Amino acid sequence: MNKLPRRVVISKAKVGLLTALAFVAASFVAVIVDRADERLLDEEAQVELLEQLNQIEAVLENKLKKQTELTAAIAGYIQAQPNLTQREFEALAQNLAVASGGLIGVQLEQDSRISHVYPAWQFERLGDRPVDQLYSIGQDGELSPSTYFGDLLPDRDILLSRTPIRVKLRVPDAEQGAEDTEVLWGYVILVFDIESAIEASGLLAEKYPVAIALTFKPAKRPNEEIIFGDASVLSQKATSVSIGLPDGNWMLSGVDRGWQKILEHHRIRRRAIETVAVVLLSLTTFYFLNYLRSRGLVSDSEYARHESERQFAFLIREAAADPIAVFDREGKILEFNDESAHALGYSREEMSKLTVFDVDCGYTHDELKEGLEKLRPGQISRLRTKHQHKNGNEIPVEVRLGVVETGEGLRIISMVRDISAQKRYEEELENLNRDKDKFFSIIGHDLKGPLSGFLGLTEMLATDSEAFSPSELKMLGAEMNKAGKNLFNLLEDLLDWSRLQMGRIECDPQDFAIQDIVEANISLLSVNSRNKEIDLIADCEPDCAVHADLEMINTVVRNLISNAIKFTERGGSVTVSSIRKGDQIITSVADTGVGMDSKQVESLFVAGRSKRTEGTEKEKGTGFGLLLCYELVVRNGGELHVESKLGEGSVFSFNLPIVEANGETHPVRKKRTPTRPPING
Repeated sequence: MNKLPRRVVISKAKVGLLTALAFVAASFVAVIVDRADERLLDEEAQVELLEQLNQIEAVLENKLKKQTELTAAIAGYIQAQPNLTQREFEALAQNLAVASGGLIGVQLEQDSRISHVYPAWQFERLGDRPVDQLYSIGQDGELSPSTYFGDLLPDRDILLSRTPIRVKLRVPDAEQGAEDTEVLWGYVILVFDIESAIEASGLLAEKYPVAIALTFKPAKRPNEEIIFGDASVLSQKATSVSIGLPDGNWMLSGVDRGWQKILEHHRIRRRAIETVAVVLLSLTTFYFLNYLRSRGLVSDSEYARHESERQFAFLIREAAADPIAVFDREGKILEFNDESAHALGYSREEMSKLTVFDVDCGYTHDELKEGLEKLRPGQISRLRTKHQHKNGNEIPVEVRLGVVETGEGLRIISMVRDISAQKRYEEELENLNRDKDKFFSIIGHDLKGPLSGFLGLTEMLATDSEAFSPSELKMLGAEMNKAGKNLFNLLEDLLDWSRLQMGRIECDPQDFAIQDIVEANISLLSVNSRNKEIDLIADCEPDCAVHADLEMINTVVRNLISNAIKFTERGGSVTVSSIRKGDQIITSVADTGVGMDSKQVESLFVAGRSKRTEGTEKEKGTGFGLLLCYELVVRNGGELHVESKLGEGSVFSFNLPIVEANGETHPVRKKRTPTRPPING
């Protein structure tokens, strides 16, 4: 084929090329106009959505504040008159609940006469429950506790406002005759149906196609809870407003579904235009290069290279679902797809200004630079690192790198995969394996000894019972009874600990006075201390209120006092104290007992290494109580400290966040995971 002059060939191709480029330019102009239109629509939607959320927020805030104020008012009234009868309370609750739209009840402690009483007409209106299922009354006329707290309103979103009631009671005293003491009398609970309030406001009618979610992040918990609404709202581009309510951070988030559909249509249309423009540009380049090659103006190798680069650019921009980017040895990002920018929270314009050093936070600048310089053409490698999102969060990723040689130099292609979920699963699996190993270690170490002793006693009776006198048989029976009780206590502690490890025991923090817990346990264990002639002393500062799970802390205090009595010689003393130190309450149990050396202290809280040690008068123990105490304290955000000297005694102390008079809670500065406690030998 005769080659035409270069000038003739180019002039013939110019018309077709310019026509195609005009179509491409028109397509990109349409994309720009469509983006601007979408931005205006989005701004209008956000303004209208914010107005709707502010209306809902005003209704909710007003309603919820009324409930908390009403609960406090009822608590104050009952505190002044703690001897209300069932009939008197129901009359009071009916009068106060008419305007609230909620359910009002009282849950009482001690020997009070009322427990979980609610106005029946409120249940019929909101709960649709038969009256005879609300509570039962015994033959003596006393109410038995209700069982309908968790299942109060099926398939409804509710909020419980709970206020403690403390009253002063006259307690007999051997020396002074009687004295006033403040005790926890019970709680006032108000149950509020959030969904009914929102529906009654008329704000969720069809004219407001809004999907909302009400979230609450308690002051002492790291994760927020969805109180009401659609959880999928939080994963979208939602508008949020804050609600001024106590005890944590309340947020109302919403997505206008009507506008979202319109915007989605715009995005689909724009994507179609962009795809047409890219395809048209690719076809134009292909035909232009093919025409030049057919006229001998472009070599086959040049044509192949241009075609390969064109197809690769199309793959990067349009076809890949994973984040893909191309960069050079200097770390400059040359090409990337939309998913790369989206995964890191950037726009394409912002992403184009970044380098690899801006994105990667798993390696230092020098380490990255050295790694890039070592890469060679044809090399394929895989590594795990972290990428930094625009909002500052670190994302664990797995990166596959390929190196190719181009006409413009060495190019590095990276394909990125987010492995956040995989890392979570790996950590959970590692924790489960560690807990499993710890559990079997405990069973092998702590359960085998008591069980072997028990089996030994039964074997003696089974094989040679005739050799024992009646008195000896009675003694063996008593020993078997002791061994059985010890084995039962060990199994009970082991079960509690394993439930803690598996997350089966929920931590339910509340405000309470640590002094009440200390005094209750001293009263409970006073018989043990009197039998050993040990002085059991309480030295607690007044008004030491803490924020923790009451039952868990009660278990901790009981175990620590019992342990101190066990290892204190006859005639010694055990002192339980609570003092305020900064924003914490420090509770200590100090004894004048046998004490421990540093090696004993180090093994106290290590599963499988803690030893059962007899008390000063051969008292038996499980060897597991202190480990359980440590886990319970850590679960409540505190720390358990040990100070001990051999022959002088031990001090076990733990800290919990204080509750101020205004109800504010000071969190522990750094929440620890259960590993080992601070030790002072």
